[in-house]
Amino acid sequence: MMNINCSENCIHCYDGNCTFNYVSNISNSVSKEHKCAYFEKKDLPKKASQKT
Repeated sequence: MMNINCSENCIHCYDGNCTFNYVSNISNSVSKEHKCAYFEKKDLPKKASQKT
């Protein structure tokens, strides 16, 4: 098991660590915008006062 520190706003980042479990071919997923090729933006929770 590896410990990979993470500070991205990503669904795989939990408590400052990356929790992504599987490595795949990333050649088409590399982004210059983020440090991680597996980055998936974490949506911020909606406030209780907002109506859907």
